[in-house]
Amino acid sequence: SVNINETPVADIAVSAMEAPTEVTRGDQVDVSVTVGNTGNKDATDGFTVTLRDRTDNTQVASKSVSGMAAGASTTLTFSWDTRGLSLGDHELEARHDFDDENTGNNSRTTSVTINETPVTDIAVSSMTAPSEATQGDQVEVSTTIENLGNQDVNQDIAVSLVNQNSGATIDSRSISGLNAGTSQSLTLSW
Repeated sequence: SVNINETPVADIAVSAMEAPTEVTRGDQVDVSVTVGNTGNKDATDGFTVTLRDRTDNTQVASKSVSGMAAGASTTLTFSWDTRGLSLGDHELEARHDFDDENTGNNSRTTSVTINETPVTDIAVSSMTAPSEATQGDQVEVSTTIENLGNQDVNQDIAVSLVNQNSGATIDSRSISGLNAGTSQSLTLSW
């Protein structure tokens, strides 16, 4: 009788990749990449696993693996710095450079959305008052409060009219939040 044995092959596969689905631009993000030898032969030669941001066409990082026994696997963690990257969906690709016959499992991709950094910026965008008044008159001062940031403000916003000479508060009003990109007009009395 003749035994026919399976041809020994080492097959390195990128078997898993994990990253958050959404991040804020400027975040330092951990991306986990699992590589394994799905073949029946030890991979005695070392290889490199590279993580790329295909959207911005940049290399994130590379890590070396010194070899891998048949059936073994390892998880590598890459740190992805999102400062200065474009907003929107980014396709990340993990790929190894081990020379094996099965190229169909040599890479894996995942998608991550980079959102704008949250900014809160409440501004007094205009203020009008009469140029002259008689002592004892009630003077109305019109102000416009604007949210120049990119995130909604859901808490009360206090607006005060202050005498710059004495530091005394003349009048104050409160508005209950302000959505990003919107404004609200107020009238304060003096």
